[in-house]
Amino acid sequence: MVRLRMLKTNIIFFIASLLFTAFITTPNVFAAIAINEYPIPISSDYPTDMTYGPNGNIWFTESGSNEIAEINSAGTITEYTVPTSDSAPYSPVVGPNGNIWFVEYTGNKIGEVTTAGVFTEYTIPTSNSGSTYITKGPNGNMWFTEMRSNKIGEVTPAGVFTEYAIPTSNSAPYGIAEGSDGNLWFAEQSGNKIGEVTTAGVFTEYAIPTSGSGAYSVAEDSNGNIWFDEQYGNKIGEVTTAGVFTEYTIPTTNSIPMDIQADSNGNIWFTEHQGNKIGEVTTSGTFTEYAIPTSGSMPFGVAEDASGNIWFTESGSDKIGEIAIAPVSNPPVSTNSSSTTNPSPDPPDTGFGQPASSSPLLIVLAACASVSFGAGLRLLYRQNRPSI
Repeated sequence: MVRLRMLKTNIIFFIASLLFTAFITTPNVFAAIAINEYPIPISSDYPTDMTYGPNGNIWFTESGSNEIAEINSAGTITEYTVPTSDSAPYSPVVGPNGNIWFVEYTGNKIGEVTTAGVFTEYTIPTSNSGSTYITKGPNGNMWFTEMRSNKIGEVTPAGVFTEYAIPTSNSAPYGIAEGSDGNLWFAEQSGNKIGEVTTAGVFTEYAIPTSGSGAYSVAEDSNGNIWFDEQYGNKIGEVTTAGVFTEYTIPTTNSIPMDIQADSNGNIWFTEHQGNKIGEVTTSGTFTEYAIPTSGSMPFGVAEDASGNIWFTESGSDKIGEIAIAPVSNPPVSTNSSSTTNPSPDPPDTGFGQPASSSPLLIVLAACASVSFGAGLRLLYRQNRPSI
């Protein structure tokens, strides 16, 4: 009876060991990460902001070469020259008509381009307005910030403008995003505030807890909260629609965060212009940073594609980068001769702090399973061997 109980115990332990080993070694299909880089055909393009386009490609501005460009998943880049010379285009975003809208910082215009490369431009009423960012509004119009003239602008698809003066003088508005509350939210870099404005032009402003934070870009998360980066405070901030702030310090010091975007999983991605990294932070404040292979790349804009991959511009190295999150157990290897691949900063984790390929826990489990199986077979043989 004792031997039978021991046999059952060994068999149960063996089966449990096999199941547990299989469970922890099953790869997370989203754990494989590679960083690909694609050089832009012409140097000195100074790629800046980007967005996911309606044709499935990533669109970005080349502020140095005065172009709007797109890149497909294979890394092929197509460029379109903005009609106004030296316009300094920034902040591409998909408008309600399916075209790519952007600001012309020095051209003092709002531009739009079709996916076929046909441009239309609208001159901003205020001269030398210093338009910096643009977004689609809840009323079907495009809303943008005027950094120099201290206004929030609105333009219809037909090119009709309305401008609203920000209450705080010299606030230097930069990033702007549509909120789920139906208002437009924006960052005041010099005013050190996060502002919101209704489609009727009514403003509310919220002071950022960190003084001199240098708020720059804004984005809304899946919970309806507004996230922003603090270039001088080296933090990622969050504010509710009621004006309650939470701030999270970026692990890399003096990283100079630039663009910020929410992904489809509810996390926040941002570029570290000086830190030479792409950062990710959960809504609970947990950071992950990915080092860019090219040193001094000065990442600027960031965007997510339909497959959940994260794209970014490298303004210092004239490249487009991609953090490829592959739906396979192994990191992808780029077949594009003009790209470079960098493995994940950490191998896929078993959930116990060790890579699946070399976890001591797996070795112990395998050893225990083998011993238990051997002991079970020996007992089974002794129980059933014929008597002499």
